[in-house]
Formats: sequence, C-alpha cells, structure tokens
Amino acid sequence: SNAADQLRTRGEAANDIRSKKVLIIGAGSLGSMIAENLMRIGVVSQGILDADLLQTGNLSRHALTMTSVGHNKAAALVEHLNRILPDASARSFSCAFPPESEVAKNSLRQYDVIIDCTGDDGVLKSLAAFDWKSEKIFISLAMTWRAEGLFAFAASETSFPVTDASSRFNASASPEIDMDEARIEGIGAWHPVFPARADDVQLWAAVGTKFICRVVSAPGRIYEYFKQMPDGTVEKEPHEYGSG
Repeated sequence: SNAADQLRTRGEAANDIRSKKVLIIGAGSLGSMIAENLMRIGVVSQGILDADLLQTGNLSRHALTMTSVGHNKAAALVEHLNRILPDASARSFSCAFPPESEVAKNSLRQYDVIIDCTGDDGVLKSLAAFDWKSEKIFISLAMTWRAEGLFAFAASETSFPVTDASSRFNASASPEIDMDEARIEGIGAWHPVFPARADDVQLWAAVGTKFICRVVSAPGRIYEYFKQMPDGTVEKEPHEYGSG
C-alpha cells in the first residue's frame, strides 16, 4: 500500500543517516534541537562545534538547561547528547570555524555530513574556503527574522558552493525586519533576545531534521524555503531550481 511505502521510505531515510558521521556547526537553539533529534533517531556519531558560552538568555529556546549556563555550548551539548543513548558518541569542538589546529581540522574532515546552523554569512564563506579533501554533504539551515521562515540549502560536493547558497538565501521572500523592533531586540538570531519562541525553534528543528534526512538519502543541490502561516501550519515556498 502507499501508506506502507511512505513509512518504509521514511524509515529508510533514517537508516541512511544513521550510518553517517554528522558535524553540526553552531550549537545554538536550532543546532541544539536538531542535534538532539538526530541522536534520538539514532545518529550516534556527531561532532558539535561552537566557541560560545551558554547564557541564561539562551535558555528559553535551547536543548540545554540551567546547569550548563557559563559552560561552552558545544561541550555542554555533547554531554547532554551522550546521555541520550547508550551507544552515543558525540564529541565537541569548543572553537570557531575553521579551527586553527591541524589536528582539529583533520578531525572535522572525518565527518560525512556538514550542517551549518549558525545563520552567519561569515561561516558560509569559511565552509567554502576550508579544504575538506573529499566530497561532503553540506547543509545550511537558517531561521529568518522572528522565526517566520526557514532557509534550507544542500549540496553534495568537495567544497561548499557559497555563492549559490548566499544568492538563494538573499533572494528568498524573507519577512521585512521592523528596524525599531530590531533596535530594541538586537538584530540576529545569535542575540539572546532574538524574537523566536521555543515552539518556533522546535518547529524549524523538526522541519530541518526531516530536510537533513531527505538530503542524505538523495544528495544533490537542493534549496527550499519554508514559511510558517499565522495558524502555525508550514508551507514550502515553490521555486524553480534553475541551472546556473
């Protein structure tokens, strides 16, 4: 039956990613929830990279809790992930990307799937400049202002196609930023008072996790923009992926 086939396809998508080593760059609200989703699906081999310390302001929408405040986000998240499953083997990189040490660089090259959850253009440029030495599945996920939308970009190549990714992110129907509000709130997802609620981040973490599983099963250059409707349902914005 069609329903059984769909379930099987979904199960196989999870199977494909379970065998992969996954690196998540950015252990903020979105990255932490995606890492937790992947671990619970059975992606036991994860690397988490983040140079920041967890602040109290992050807690309203983060997988971590009060006990981790003041600790490095990557290290604290890895401790949490490794308590989820008996065979969990997550490891942390408490640094910015790219790391300065050659040892750390070589460790990062061992990962099959590279997921950027930073929402930072500079990181995309660094992903492109880094010598990965083999083909990787690259995925970049970013929430828009107020978490009204999610950009999702993927490519399976030896280097991250930053020009393509950036132009697609920039061309998306991103909601207008209310500058008065932005001044009060502090611009950018990295700011502790970025106006996104926990349920918004969980929604995009779920959509993002499904995107990741789908891409790992059928790699290629994929770009999608998801939008949250006022009633909380999600629509995928139609777009043509032209050649070029």
